Amino acid sequence: MLIPEENLYVSDTPIEKENEDVLERKVFVNALSDSLINYQNEDSLVIGLYGSWGAGKTSILNMTKNHIMSETASLDSKIRPVIFYFHPWNFSNADQLLQNFFEDLIYTIKLYDSELWSDWENDLRKYAQRLALFCDISLSGSDHYKNALKVYDLLCLHLDCCAERMGDLLNKRQFQNIIDFIGKYNNDTFELVGNVDTCTENEMRYFSQLCYKKFKELYIDNRRNIFDDIDKITERDMIGYFNDDLYEQVNSNSELKDRLDDQTELSFFKNQVAEFILYQFGNQQHVTNMGVPCGFYDAEGNSDKGGIGADFTDYIFDVVCAKAENFTRILLMLLANDRRMRAVISIEGLTAYLNKEKLIKWWKKNRETVKKEKVNESFTALYQNQRITSQEGLMRYYKLLDDLVEQASTKNGSE
Repeated sequence: MLIPEENLYVSDTPIEKENEDVLERKVFVNALSDSLINYQNEDSLVIGLYGSWGAGKTSILNMTKNHIMSETASLDSKIRPVIFYFHPWNFSNADQLLQNFFEDLIYTIKLYDSELWSDWENDLRKYAQRLALFCDISLSGSDHYKNALKVYDLLCLHLDCCAERMGDLLNKRQFQNIIDFIGKYNNDTFELVGNVDTCTENEMRYFSQLCYKKFKELYIDNRRNIFDDIDKITERDMIGYFNDDLYEQVNSNSELKDRLDDQTELSFFKNQVAEFILYQFGNQQHVTNMGVPCGFYDAEGNSDKGGIGADFTDYIFDVVCAKAENFTRILLMLLANDRRMRAVISIEGLTAYLNKEKLIKWWKKNRETVKKEKVNESFTALYQNQRITSQEGLMRYYKLLDDLVEQASTKNGSE
């Protein structure tokens, strides 16, 4: 029997339209499309389409897309579905996948509706950057110093998510997405139960332990001084490589450029990074009006005895403060109190960053070396309605620390 030449070979190219469907799958396609169009739930939805190679999965997807576009063509652009394709197997690692996923999504939205794109672009880019923090956070070689910024960004996200914060920046669905991503990254499962404001006990513990694990891998295990990395941060790092428009605005504005050139803004930013990392990992207190810092939790388990804070304090004293000048730098950060220049001179302020018992032990051993350090940074700050110099502030701190050591010695002697 001779087979007509035109039927001898059949292409496996997926079909695009219903009139090409000789297998009568349009009934299924229309039912699937209509169910998606009419889906009203605020929660996200994932649908998997399974079939062997050549079974027609891509053809069904093509017909589904066309049916949805046809049925919703008359809707306002703000409620009309946005359909975009993404092929994850084209990328070799999670960083590439996340970056290209959001770039493709942004591009699709821009083509679809330029007004909608302008509203969403910044939020999508920020979300992509934050999710990328949970992937390959480690940079090596000459770029290793940027890990300090990645740790800082990760802790900023931690602060945003903390259930004790007033006016959360992330709603429940966004928080669930992040938690889901953490679970997938760690080959673990995790479920958010209840509202964001009730999640501190379990979800924030898990999140905090993940943040500390990343920091430990990058700095503690390698005995790398994070202050050295913070010192290498540049103006371009501070502005951010994704903020090209902002970078152009800064460089075209003579006043802003002068402020960058004199290093004032960069110096403030470096102090902000260092102070925030110290506070988040070093503070062992449950501070209800400022969120629960990572240091309140243990590195593992759920005892919540401040194990992260204790381990971090060991790292600060053993590695960072191996250079006595870095302890002086911590005191200067408290005196400047970020850019407000309202000096904080109290043991309570210092022990918000460092374990009190370990602080006493370290100061007793190293105070003479610290006091001999030459201080190059000079500024004035407001303290108890009076202007004091940074050197005067340091002298007051030295006196408080000496008194603290003497009080501890007296107490131990009486016991």
